Amino acid sequence: MVRGYLHNWLDDFDVSSTSDSYRVRYESTAVLIGCEERAEYTSVKVTAVVLTEIGENAPLGFLAVLNPDVPFGKFCYYPDRQEITLEYELIGESMDEGQFRNAVALIAQYADHWDDRLQREFSFGGRRFVDTLDAQPSE
Repeated sequence: MVRGYLHNWLDDFDVSSTSDSYRVRYESTAVLIGCEERAEYTSVKVTAVVLTEIGENAPLGFLAVLNPDVPFGKFCYYPDRQEITLEYELIGESMDEGQFRNAVALIAQYADHWDDRLQREFSFGGRRFVDTLDAQPSE
């Protein structure tokens, strides 16, 4: 289902995949899409890494202030990976193509908007997704 929706919508865009996950590039970010079978339903998780390598003095409480302004999604912080993500979860069995597109577009646009702002204006530091690509050796 996810593969078909991506193919219908993003045929000419930068989409990479493994057997059960997909990555869609958008501006300074990338959206990761994964499916997970749970006991009651299939979860389709749409995630963008907003910043990585977050400093220990980052004002993480500010993310809780931002969450009410992000419709349907949420900011999350993972201390073990030092990452801030934006996440949106759908129930696969009832998801239609329009809901899927809206979820991917919303997470991509919000992550692209907030990565610069959190990094610079709100002193989170860290690196955006695109910055991690620039640091990798070219093949």
